[in-house]
Amino acid sequence: MHVLFVIVAVAMVLSSSLSSASADTTPAFGPKTYTRAQGRPQIFTERVQHCGTAPCQLVIVNGNADGSRRISSASISLNGVEIAGPSDFNQRVARIVKPVVLAANDTLVIQLASQPGGFLIIDVECATSPVVLVAGEVGNSLLNPTTLLTALPILNTGTATAQNVTAKAIAVTGGTLSSPTPLPFSLGAIPGDGASAVLNANFSGTFAPAGLESLTVSGTYTVGGAEYCFSLSRDFLIPPAAPGSAPLQEVIVPPNTVSGGGFPHEEPELDDGERGS
Repeated sequence: MHVLFVIVAVAMVLSSSLSSASADTTPAFGPKTYTRAQGRPQIFTERVQHCGTAPCQLVIVNGNADGSRRISSASISLNGVEIAGPSDFNQRVARIVKPVVLAANDTLVIQLASQPGGFLIIDVECATSPVVLVAGEVGNSLLNPTTLLTALPILNTGTATAQNVTAKAIAVTGGTLSSPTPLPFSLGAIPGDGASAVLNANFSGTFAPAGLESLTVSGTYTVGGAEYCFSLSRDFLIPPAAPGSAPLQEVIVPPNTVSGGGFPHEEPELDDGERGS
């Protein structure tokens, strides 16, 4: 059976304590600036999209580095739970870091109640994975005008093993996944340092030789007990049909009996004119 090999890429390093502005973290939200205006306390509501269960932290920068324009009273909550309150803010506090646990779709609420002109810079950072999944060239063939077979090597060039690698969505532009189904589909573990695994997939649809298609794959894997997400999108070209080729099909050939044949026991005699020089 022809196969689709798919991989994915995601980068994050697992750490029990995260540090801001580090190569070991990746942003899940922000950084975004919130400035206190005149009038009643201001409320800002933000949506945070996140996938996985890697450790994350809320980072708050309070005003300028020289101590000017700082906020003395504020409240920041995540999914209805206050993460930082009025007691965390004053003119001497330059930076606040709080650990947070993110779900798939989170609501962040910022309330500013200080003097006008102060501002906060807020971002949410999550641990980066030591797993790096990368995709090679998409191998593919058109079995007939309605069946596309694809293949892509999956390599983990990171330093840790990606456990429980699972494809949750596989798609080709204009095609319908015919195998593997149903999803999710488990690939098991992929060790680091260039080890590989394979994901197989075929598609039905209307495909044209020499047509450009886009393959997308997304899913999850785990490292150190935390779940991470991966996503891959890669374009590939369906090779043109060979000259004079026809769609593959099954044929039945009736049995035949050969009689009167056999190898001669001696070299046949030829006239002198028929012998080669």
